[in-house]
Amino acid sequence: MSDLLDQALHCARADWPVFPCKPTGSAPLTKRGFHDATTDVNQIRRWWTRHPDASIGVPTGIAFDVLDVDHNDFAEGVADLPDCTTEGGPIVRSGGGNWHLYFKPTGLGRRIRFSNHCDWLGTDGYVIVPPSGHESGGTYEWFTAGGIDLTDAPAALVEAVMADSKPKASQTPYRAVSLPVSTPSGSWSASGLIARVATAPDGERNAALNWAAHAVGGDVYLGKTSTADAIAALGQLATAAERAGLSRSEVDRTIESGFAAGFAGKKVAA
Repeated sequence: MSDLLDQALHCARADWPVFPCKPTGSAPLTKRGFHDATTDVNQIRRWWTRHPDASIGVPTGIAFDVLDVDHNDFAEGVADLPDCTTEGGPIVRSGGGNWHLYFKPTGLGRRIRFSNHCDWLGTDGYVIVPPSGHESGGTYEWFTAGGIDLTDAPAALVEAVMADSKPKASQTPYRAVSLPVSTPSGSWSASGLIARVATAPDGERNAALNWAAHAVGGDVYLGKTSTADAIAALGQLATAAERAGLSRSEVDRTIESGFAAGFAGKKVAA
């Protein structure tokens, strides 16, 4: 049995649903991505028999939430967060040198860049767990023991995550775009758009991201989508696209271009 299959089964026995992602990456190998995650050991064996080198994806917001610190220097990455104390819990060092801190589920959704270098991964998110590979050539590793008990997220940290209701000046322009007054939800869902980008084949992700951003802008143009929903969807799309392998600069350019075209009422191919 491979180490990856063994760990995937271990997660399932701990009631952590899993799903396969591309080796040395985070793009899902299943059609519905983290929505396909399961603890069914037979399905897991079939997946990892077919894809023995697949990375292990685990949805957040079910068994745990994750503070994703997007900085090699942990102290600098959390420098603008409140001074929190915790008894400690599982911590993962990604193959790229970033940090994932695991906490008991809070019920919060995803909050992208709620601080300068941090995302909160709750409902509708997922992480890659050790010993999966990373596109940098490294591997995800437990910085603290993987079997350590989860702890509650510090109250001050939860308050900081919950306070993130408006885009910050440090964020990219499309997250701070000025839109019309709030209107009813459009014909898409953020999870649906994310799934389309995350499951797009190699070479087609940029086009899928452009289409998704255009859909958001188009519904704002038609008065079908609220300001808050549009900004939240664009932020989540950015994270999904980066996790799928697109660079930050490419993601920003594509989202800004696609959204602007949609907001201007221009047509785009589906």
